[in-house]
Amino acid sequence: MLQFYTFWSSGIFRIGYRQVCRLTVTAADHHEALSILYRMFNVADLIPKNCQARFMGTGDIVLIDEGRKGQTYYHLCPDDWKRVERQLVC
Repeated sequence: MLQFYTFWSSGIFRIGYRQVCRLTVTAADHHEALSILYRMFNVADLIPKNCQARFMGTGDIVLIDEGRKGQTYYHLCPDDWKRVERQLVC
């Protein structure tokens, strides 16, 4: 069970990222969690009301925080999600 997911947005013509939403999603693995989040942030009726979010697009970052297991960052590329190092995110 995975827990905390943070969706980071680069914004249009902006440098850097800002946190858009932090929520808990239950999934079997990272791939399933990313699929759930992508669907959630690309269907207007599913976007959580407490999030200052827009539709998820290429270039956005998702942080998966599994507590003691560590944190993993994923970058949305045109073909698929790519795992990235923290140094490349900030």
